[in-house]
Amino acid sequence: MNNRFSGIETPPAYRIDYLSLVANNQMEKAYKKYLNYKMDWRYYYYHLPGFLRRIGNKILRRAK
Repeated sequence: MNNRFSGIETPPAYRIDYLSLVANNQMEKAYKKYLNYKMDWRYYYYHLPGFLRRIGNKILRRAK
């Protein structure tokens, strides 16, 4: 069931801390702490050009 339509929605646990940083004009600190996502292999994989992804997939299939 979609939580959005159940009528019960809880704010994120870090909301109060984030809003206090924004209110105190510490936007850069708030961005680094709460909005900056960690880049893992998927970020780099999906930002590669298509031909490089195809070459990588062929190599991985042969290695199995």
